[in-house]
Amino acid sequence: MLVTSVLALTGVLAMTTAATAAPTLTVLPDLTGQAYSAVSDVNNLDVAVGASGDGDEVYHAVRWAADGTITQLPTLPGDTTSGATAINRHGVIIGASGTRAVKWNANGTVVELAKPVGYTSVRAAAINNSGVVVGTATTDFGHYAAVRWAADGTPTLLPQPVGARFYRAADINKDGVIVGAADSGSTTEAVVWNIDGTITALTLPAGGSDGAASGINDNGVVVGNATVGPNLFRAVRWDASGAPTFLAIRSDATGSAAADLNNNGVVVGYERGSGSFSFRAVKWNAAGVVVSLPIPTGSWSSQATSINNKGTIAGVSLNDALRWNKP
Repeated sequence: MLVTSVLALTGVLAMTTAATAAPTLTVLPDLTGQAYSAVSDVNNLDVAVGASGDGDEVYHAVRWAADGTITQLPTLPGDTTSGATAINRHGVIIGASGTRAVKWNANGTVVELAKPVGYTSVRAAAINNSGVVVGTATTDFGHYAAVRWAADGTPTLLPQPVGARFYRAADINKDGVIVGAADSGSTTEAVVWNIDGTITALTLPAGGSDGAASGINDNGVVVGNATVGPNLFRAVRWDASGAPTFLAIRSDATGSAAADLNNNGVVVGYERGSGSFSFRAVKWNAAGVVVSLPIPTGSWSSQATSINNKGTIAGVSLNDALRWNKP
């Protein structure tokens, strides 16, 4: 009986330790001769994408394999700068080459994403596992609209939300539900483009204004941000029914922002501070508890940008591209 109790207690302690252990931090390498890197996304195979450059004007789209090996992605002819934004589970990557939106196929070839008629520039923001891409198209006059590229590359403008002058898309889930923001010229609201063609404006928690959605998971849970004061933001999570909640912040933080979430409901982003740190990379578990992520010694600013369904997190700290692996 005593042995059984000891074994049971040992099992509980092991589970508790695993649940509270800090993620393992890896500083990902820069391209040879470069001094700055940042990760924008990580897929479920722990392959990450982003950019590496001189920290000034010249950046190059890169892919980090699960073992950390870095590979520079090609640009379109005539371009000298590039950056990768997102990657799906098949290894298809999207981003920019010069001022053009592009897609890198799994074999490494790069193709330009077409601009909708009447628009002069486009930005690709997210790609789902079916190869559908979403982003934003802009005219010479600064008008911007959300755009969706089918898997074959055909662009289509998303329906314009009622009252919006400008609108943008930020993320798409496996079912093709898209989230982003609509700007009336005086206020901004988080919006959802549903697969039936309808548009849902997401309400904000009390005290919030000017919302924007940044991510959606395959269960329909959305994260984003809302203004709570002059130059102050708070991370928001909307459940699948659309009910909003401010995510918790610690006493030494003045604000926060949510960048991404996984299918387990874990959210990543940053807290904003006014004392010993500028931005602090954090994750919120499914219950909303906020946890700091470890950062390189001497760093005072960090942000988490992406999380996969395994719990691997990607982000940046000053000049370093970071990956946090779940213990």
